[in-house]
Amino acid sequence: MMGMLPRVLTFLGFATSVSSASVKNCGGPHDHFSNVSLDLSPDPISRATPFTFTLTGSMDEDHVGGTVDVDLEIKALRVVDKSVKTQSSYTISPGLVKGPQKLVIGPVTLPQDPGEASLKGQVSVKNTRGEPVACVALDIEVPLFEEEAQRDEDYGGVKSC
Repeated sequence: MMGMLPRVLTFLGFATSVSSASVKNCGGPHDHFSNVSLDLSPDPISRATPFTFTLTGSMDEDHVGGTVDVDLEIKALRVVDKSVKTQSSYTISPGLVKGPQKLVIGPVTLPQDPGEASLKGQVSVKNTRGEPVACVALDIEVPLFEEEAQRDEDYGGVKSC
């Protein structure tokens, strides 16, 4: 299932022992992805500046598939308020090989649409034997479009309908 590969790499990318304000490791000492370092820049994320996520670390064995457990709260535009709890199996071919890994996502520019969004919860990855590979706790807040936020401040906090 090739559509799952980018998502799995992203989840692995966020699973680190170094934490930032928005992304934290929730894995344990027996995770198969170790010796990790993370850079999320800037953190917190801003709509005015593209952000980049960089991960380095090491797999202690080849990784060709497993399951992703997702437990997230997603809010957006003051309309979406959804809890997502799911488990999905995946395979990767040819897979991630044992040894050093590096993943760079970005720079990513967020849309300048009005409204804020948040993503909170946990994503954990297990291998085909059910052993922990990585876990990430997310607490990401995407702020309002800065011009809209500034306009609200200019009018004493009164917001347009």
